[in-house]
Amino acid sequence: MYAVFMFLIIVFLKFLLNLLRLIGTHICYYSFKKQPKNIDTLIPFVESLFNNAKTNEIAIVQSRKIDIQQKASYFLSDKDFRIHLHTIFNRTIGVYRFRLFQCFNPFYWIFLPKYVLESLNINAPQIIIFLSNIVFWLISAFCGYAIEIYFSAHYGDFLQEIMNKLP
Repeated sequence: MYAVFMFLIIVFLKFLLNLLRLIGTHICYYSFKKQPKNIDTLIPFVESLFNNAKTNEIAIVQSRKIDIQQKASYFLSDKDFRIHLHTIFNRTIGVYRFRLFQCFNPFYWIFLPKYVLESLNINAPQIIIFLSNIVFWLISAFCGYAIEIYFSAHYGDFLQEIMNKLP
């Protein structure tokens, strides 16, 4: 029972974390489109959101060479850079939406070791990914069997009484 409860907590926390990041991205994108005077204050938040979504690309402005000492507001006023930044915002929003839907996708949880290796940027051969999935499935099957034994040992009479009352 504790394993199921822990699994549901993990799913909920994954969903909540990605939902909050999605909302944060929408807020920063809305502020970026409004172009306030203090837009430089959003840069750390946006950078963090882009880094978590792994959409942090370096936008290269080819029209002019920019000195490193110049402010980021200059980049935000450049049309090519703004178009590229819109694309990155939209891609980041898409990543967080995809991660929200992954929480409820059973194939994500079935092939969890593959996604864990990808998130850690480990380029393992296919045989290693296959073997890690097999080990994960065996452990999951053993845990399911252990939970079944636990329920029948502790709640067997209660479950049998419920089954007898059903039509």
